Amino acid sequence: MVHTRLYHLVEARGIFNHSQAGFRKNRSCEDQLLWMIQDVSDGFQEKKRRRTVMALLDLSRAYDRVWKEDLMLTIIDSGVPLKLVRWFNAFLSNRQFRVMFNGSLSRTRLLIPLLFIFYINSLPDEIKDLVNDSLFADDLTIWSSHNNKEEASRYVQLAVQKIEASCKKKKMLLSEKSVVIFFSSSSGDARWKPDITMGGNTLKFDPCPKLLGLVINRTLSFQQHVDKVVDEMDRLDRAQNQALRRVTKEAVSTPVEAMRLESGMQSYRTISQRLTANSRERASRCPEGHPARIALEKDQPHGLCRDSWRELSNRISSTLPNELADREPLPTIEEEVWTPQKRWRVNNTVGGLGRSEETKQKATETIRNIDATWTIYTDGSAKDGTRDGGSAMVVTTGDPLDPQTIFSETIRGRMLTSSFDEEKEALGAAVRWLEDNTPNNSDKGLTCTDSQALTSALANDSREVSNITRKLDTLNREIILQWIPSHVGIVGNERAEALANEASGLKERAKPTTYKSAVATIKRTIKDPSPSHARTAQVYQKLSRERDEKTLLSRRDAVMLARLRSGHSMLLAGYRTLMNPAESPSCPRCEEANETVEHWLLDCPGTLAARQEIFGGTTVELSIPTEDPEDYRRNISPQTPSRAIRALLTGGGGKLLRIDSRYTKAYGPSEVMLNIDELNNYKKTMIKCNEDLLSRNYVGQEELEVRSIGDCATLEEDAMHLCSEAYVSAHVIDTSGKKTPSEDYWIRELS
Repeated sequence: MVHTRLYHLVEARGIFNHSQAGFRKNRSCEDQLLWMIQDVSDGFQEKKRRRTVMALLDLSRAYDRVWKEDLMLTIIDSGVPLKLVRWFNAFLSNRQFRVMFNGSLSRTRLLIPLLFIFYINSLPDEIKDLVNDSLFADDLTIWSSHNNKEEASRYVQLAVQKIEASCKKKKMLLSEKSVVIFFSSSSGDARWKPDITMGGNTLKFDPCPKLLGLVINRTLSFQQHVDKVVDEMDRLDRAQNQALRRVTKEAVSTPVEAMRLESGMQSYRTISQRLTANSRERASRCPEGHPARIALEKDQPHGLCRDSWRELSNRISSTLPNELADREPLPTIEEEVWTPQKRWRVNNTVGGLGRSEETKQKATETIRNIDATWTIYTDGSAKDGTRDGGSAMVVTTGDPLDPQTIFSETIRGRMLTSSFDEEKEALGAAVRWLEDNTPNNSDKGLTCTDSQALTSALANDSREVSNITRKLDTLNREIILQWIPSHVGIVGNERAEALANEASGLKERAKPTTYKSAVATIKRTIKDPSPSHARTAQVYQKLSRERDEKTLLSRRDAVMLARLRSGHSMLLAGYRTLMNPAESPSCPRCEEANETVEHWLLDCPGTLAARQEIFGGTTVELSIPTEDPEDYRRNISPQTPSRAIRALLTGGGGKLLRIDSRYTKAYGPSEVMLNIDELNNYKKTMIKCNEDLLSRNYVGQEELEVRSIGDCATLEEDAMHLCSEAYVSAHVIDTSGKKTPSEDYWIRELS
């Protein structure tokens, strides 16, 4: 609690130095690295190349050497209230404590790092006219850039001396681990080393030091860092490919592009571009003086054919929607959390949900029983859930079946947005109305929203809705936030929804885009390019993962469809021959060509009737497996084998069916259990036989016994397929009750 109040105070008053990023919100190692590396890189781009001398200074036993009396004076000089200062003084006097968490002792304290930042906050002020500086907690980095390397070294030396003097006053000590590095794009400077002294000793020169976790070198090639992580990346690539095969259950020979499309995963190159775009969006929204924003906004023409984060992020940004240019700044001040006891509550239910009319009645009863002075209905909308937002709220009185509208407000939303953000905007308008128009503390307010995501965020006090909850905390009256179901005919909700839809078309200026919506837009926009493999590109050109999820009812269907899309399926003779060269790749229906996806789906005379029946024509495109996965799945199990199985179950109307084993193995008196695909609601069947399985023919239903529907086997080819035969898996149970391993059988319909 004390930490939160102190942090809010220092951020609200801007007490901490801009160069300090440790233990501060919206500041990170990444920000500091972007600033430092970009500044050094900019020096390489100038017409008169700038060299940079950088010193990485480390404070020895920094936290243990803090002088408490000087810390208290520093806090007082910063304007912290004396009551807090006295509390800190007592807190730090003759006190030791440890916290046990999950059986482990910890010395972590929220306040200590914050107080340490206070203690060293003045260090950068001593050197700001000499060098650039960056602080991350107790790690201090200073650097100077100049076209004369000796001059750059001189400025760093002066800064080190001033830092030494300041540390001596504060009873701090610079560590011997401090090092110096030199940056230059000139090969003539490869052997030059800056001569920087500290405490009478020359600072160690490290050509490849680690700066906040990043290994750097003289030319900013990052070769040493790349060499360090390349093995890890190779292992990561292999691990990702193995994970893709496990997720999709594809064969080893399946193109990686096809597996990425099936799983929805992107390549590391695309992920890197997304992260770069995200960092640029974040830097653009940071306040002035923030390291990342300084790195982004510096106008430095490029004179060398080498990239930098700024140039790369600018190129990627040019491919994104123009609406991203209108940005909402990131919050920099911690919200106040010390508020009076709240008098608002969230109700996420309206009782059991049934038919639409029952749901409407229960929701209406819930609203009526609350008996609020005002009932406010809120709603937000966004086209496709991502753009052209609008929100509205309607204030009503009276019975919910026939409410009287006394006030309404429509709000133009964001061009790039989300349904959640617009719902939140509508609720914010309702809270503002309650704040301005309900002076009587005894009045009860009710706000109704059909967004369960919003009510859940409010109930959990999520940071995403902190601006709303803080306002609710200040309203000294009872307020109920009630979830209600949508589209069940609740009058007030229908009015709010209609106004929200109209709000997106208002002529007023749209609100700026939030960082969250920007990240979502970047994810939708930056994707892997079209596959380089021609057939994969054609098959997946109309892929929709949402459509797949709605259409494919089981994991088994999804796996079978994925294998056939990629062409690497044991259902296809053209692929089986790769596994067993002795097997013919020819199509078993027409024997005119090898059985591939293209032949089976587009050209095979044996599937002509099925294509006509299922797709409404004999000519289809190779994209049909992704455009219409349901019909494509039906083509995997067309009607001919369905009739064959139906005939097997009912006696076949005199038709003769034969079950052939794919293995040269015979059994004696036994029972064969066929687990037949459940897609057409067929039943699991027990077939009793007393003769050799390889030669037995079955005619008539007396030999069949219908049992309950069972699960299908999980072999690759365990599905009805092609136009003249079905493929199933079976277990053989001998007379002793012992079940043999699963075997595979064809069911063929004979004339």
